[in-house]
Amino acid sequence: MGGWEVLAEIQRRGYTPVIMVTALDEDVDRRQGLRIGADDYIVKPFHPIEVVTRAKAVLRSAGLAQAGAVVRVGNPTIDLDG
Repeated sequence: MGGWEVLAEIQRRGYTPVIMVTALDEDVDRRQGLRIGADDYIVKPFHPIEVVTRAKAVLRSAGLAQAGAVVRVGNPTIDLDG
């Protein structure tokens, strides 16, 4: 399953904030990702601090950011204060 299909499936299951991280760097790719439901779109290579900053912004926009909050989705964990 490709990234576009994964994003579509996530959107079908309800709202989950999504940041696409991809090597596809054409403007048409960025527009497509955002148009079909990504909350942000990051092109490789990227700096890890940029991903953390963007993740915090997306979580704030989704109303999921709280002081001291830790977000867990399977194995990945985001410590919003750390």
